[in-house]
Amino acid sequence: MAGPRAVHPGAAWLLRLLEPDATSQTLQKRFGGGFMKARDLTIADRMTRTPHLIGSEQPLSAAHELMRSNGIRHLPVLHGGKLIGIVSLRDLHLVETFRDVDPQQVRVEEAMTQDVYVVEPKTPLKEVVSEMAERKLGSAVVVDGPKVVGVFTTIDALDTLAGLLAPPE
Repeated sequence: MAGPRAVHPGAAWLLRLLEPDATSQTLQKRFGGGFMKARDLTIADRMTRTPHLIGSEQPLSAAHELMRSNGIRHLPVLHGGKLIGIVSLRDLHLVETFRDVDPQQVRVEEAMTQDVYVVEPKTPLKEVVSEMAERKLGSAVVVDGPKVVGVFTTIDALDTLAGLLAPPE
């Protein structure tokens, strides 16, 4: 029988805020135009909608430009309209440290991560945050059927945390 899942100590108290106990049941904050209990939040409530996407055959330089011009660090990678990976700014920087790498010639598919954490819009936020913390992931890609509809990153998680900790309006 497996023991409890290990969670990063920094994330453990955030996950407790999302537990259905007396404290979180009374903790209500304004998210998305209405009041919601923290434990009722889904990933769709806090994801970045209509994310920027990139084709697998695009050069690394195109990924850099898309990230730079939009202030983002993660791009879902598509091939033929299908999600096949994700590339982060960290991935790009790592590949570019290798000798003889030309960002104009190397394709995104050569730098991307194929093991993408994919969730549906109705997935509870607590579940996604817990999994990201356990696996030390920087993002989750949100799909509705075959379509990428959002991205949830550690920045989105921190924004959510800031909202939960903000003084009442």
